[in-house]
Amino acid sequence: MNRSMLLLPFVVVSLAAAGPATKTASSKTGAKLKKAYSLMNAGKNAEAIKAFGAVLKGDPKNFGAVASLGYLNLRLKHYETGARYLQKAASLDPSNMQIHMDRGYALMSLKRADEAASEFQLVADEPGELQAQAQAALKVARPDKPEEQSSASAPDAAVMAAAVAEPEGPDKSSGR
Repeated sequence: MNRSMLLLPFVVVSLAAAGPATKTASSKTGAKLKKAYSLMNAGKNAEAIKAFGAVLKGDPKNFGAVASLGYLNLRLKHYETGARYLQKAASLDPSNMQIHMDRGYALMSLKRADEAASEFQLVADEPGELQAQAQAALKVARPDKPEEQSSASAPDAAVMAAAVAEPEGPDKSSGR
């Protein structure tokens, strides 16, 4: 089971709590979202997809519905569709680093490592709880490239200069 699937229950609960509180949600949209989340949590994936689709007909920019459609499609191993929905969710909430991480995992499943690396790099450059995870994911997505360092983790220039200026050599105190 891949890491994005392990995160699914947490994300679903988070989205369920946030879903009805979206700025554009009417009470009718809120009721539709509640039903869709119930279906999703009950494992009724096909019905949940239809229910979230109905929410999007009335509110095309509903983050909770868009992201949930992404996760539902990933659950069903429809990685291409899931990645597209997660891309749309990321465009609705660009600061949501979890969406970027999970889209990166979906892209890795599609063997699109360069695109996945771009998502992971975005998260790695952002200080937060997902930064270390993103840096580790970058090593997998780009095994042949040295790890790109974000400004937050870049070594001090003076330390780097000292390391280059003092190469290891024979120990002068031992006469070797």
